[in-house]
Amino acid sequence: MVRAKDIDKSVWIIFSIFTIFLFVVNVLFPTQSDSLGVPYGGIKAAINSYMNWNGRFGELMAVAVLNYISSSVFFAFLNSMVSILFTLSFFILIFGRLPQTRDDSVLIAIFIFCILAFSMFGSIFIWASGSLNYLWAYCGIVLVGLPYRIFWNQYIQINSPSFFVNIQSFETNMFLLSIFFIASFCAGMSNELGGIIAILFHFIFLFYGIFILKIKFPYWYYIGILLFILGYLALYFSPGQAIRIKVLIDKNSFTTISSFLNMSLYEKLFIIDKMYGLLTRTIIVIISNLSVLLFFIERYRKKDLISCLFPLFLLCSIYVIKYIHYFDGYNNIIMSLLVIVMYAYIFIIYKKEVNLQFQKIYFNFLCMFLFFYVIATSTFQVHLYFPNRSMLFVVLFGIFGFYCIYQIISILFLQHIIKIQYAIFTACLLYMFFVLSAYVDMRLKWNNMLSYIEQQKSVGVEHIVVDGKYFHSFYKRYGDWVNPGDNAETWPNTIYAKYFGVKTFIVK
Repeated sequence: MVRAKDIDKSVWIIFSIFTIFLFVVNVLFPTQSDSLGVPYGGIKAAINSYMNWNGRFGELMAVAVLNYISSSVFFAFLNSMVSILFTLSFFILIFGRLPQTRDDSVLIAIFIFCILAFSMFGSIFIWASGSLNYLWAYCGIVLVGLPYRIFWNQYIQINSPSFFVNIQSFETNMFLLSIFFIASFCAGMSNELGGIIAILFHFIFLFYGIFILKIKFPYWYYIGILLFILGYLALYFSPGQAIRIKVLIDKNSFTTISSFLNMSLYEKLFIIDKMYGLLTRTIIVIISNLSVLLFFIERYRKKDLISCLFPLFLLCSIYVIKYIHYFDGYNNIIMSLLVIVMYAYIFIIYKKEVNLQFQKIYFNFLCMFLFFYVIATSTFQVHLYFPNRSMLFVVLFGIFGFYCIYQIISILFLQHIIKIQYAIFTACLLYMFFVLSAYVDMRLKWNNMLSYIEQQKSVGVEHIVVDGKYFHSFYKRYGDWVNPGDNAETWPNTIYAKYFGVKTFIVK
C-alpha cells in the first residue's frame, strides 16, 4: 500500500493545480444550450427521457436533477471532482498503480495538455449535458474496469499492486461486490462508444485468459462483464434510442445493421473508410509522425540508415495517398494498412536485435493502432454523425501514444530528461493559463450580454437581438453545443428567450 509520504511532491502539486483550475473554469462557465434553465424533473423526467429520446444513464441523471443544479457552485465542485477521479482512475487503469514519481507527474501533465488541446474540453468536462454523457460515463466505465486491472496485476505479478484494496478482500466483501455489480450495469448503460470499447477489451482478455493462459476466473469477473453488457443492451435497445435512431436515419446519418449487411462490398468499404478517417485527427497524426521520427533518430545513432528506407517509403506513401485522393473511397483504409505494416516492420527490427525496450514500445504502438481500427470499424452505424465531443476515446488513445513517445525520449535523451520534464510542465501550465483566460473572457462577454438584455428590457424591448461574439471564444475547444442563431422560432433560441424572460431571442 502506498503511503502519502511515498508520493513525490510534484504529483501533489500537479493534481492540486489541476483541481483548482477545473473548479475555477466550472464556476466561470455560463450554462448553455440543453442545460440552460432546466426545471427539476425527478424520476418522471428520467423515465420520459428513456422512453422518448436518450437512454444513457448520465442523461437520465441530467434531466432528473443535475441539469437543474448545473449553474450552482455545488455542481461546479462535483464536476471538478469527477474530472480528477477520471484522471486518477485512468492512470491506474493504464499503469496498474497510483501515481508516485516525478515521471508520473509528467504523464499527468501530458494527460492534462492533451485533454485541453485535443478534446472538445468545454463540451466534455464543463458543460453539464456533455460532461454527464461523456466525462461521467467514461469515468464510470474506467472505475468498474479497475477490479479487472487489479486482478490481472496480481495474477501476472508485474509489480506489487499499489491499491487501497487487494483482489482477495474485494472478492469476499459482499458490500463492495454489490456496489461493483450495480456500477457495472450503470456504466454499461452510460455511453455507446465507451461501452463498445470496454466490451471488446473484456472479450480480448477473456479469450487470452481462458484459451492461452488457462485461467479459472472468479465468479465476480463473469458477473461484472455480464451486467455491463446487459446495461449496454438496456441503452442500445431503449425506446428513446430507437426514436433518436429514426431521426438520424431520416437525416441519412445512421445505418442499421441490416442495411449495412445488405450493402455491396464497395458500399461497406466506403463507410468503413469514413470511420478510418478518424485517424487523420491531429493528435493521432502527431503521434505517428513523432514515433517514426524517433525511430529515425535511434537508427541514425546506430548508423543504420538502411533500415529507415522502408518506413520512410511507407510514410511518404501515406501522405501521397492522403492528399492526391487517387484511391477515393479507400484512401483511409489503404493508409491504415500502411501504418500497420510500418509499425510491424519497426517492431520486427527491434525484435531481431533483441532490443527489449524499443521492442515493447513499438509493439504497444502496433497494438494501439490495431485496436483503434477495430473501434473505428465498430462505429459504422453513425458514420455521418460524430460530434467532436464524442471523440474522447480518440484522445485517450492519443494519450497512451504520447506516453509511449515519452518512454522513447527518456531512453534516447536521458541526459536531458530533467529539462524535458520541465518543458512539459511549462507547456502544460501555459496552456492551462490560456484556457483559463478564454473562460474569463467568455464570462465577461456573458455578463456584458446580460447587462445589455436587462437594459433593453427596462425600456420595453422584448424582442432581443445580440451580437454573435457573445457565443464564440478564441479557444477552439470551448464547446460544440448548439448555440442560438438568427431564427427566433427554432431551438435553442426558444429556451434562451424563456431563460432571459423575453418574447424572442436572436443572435446575429
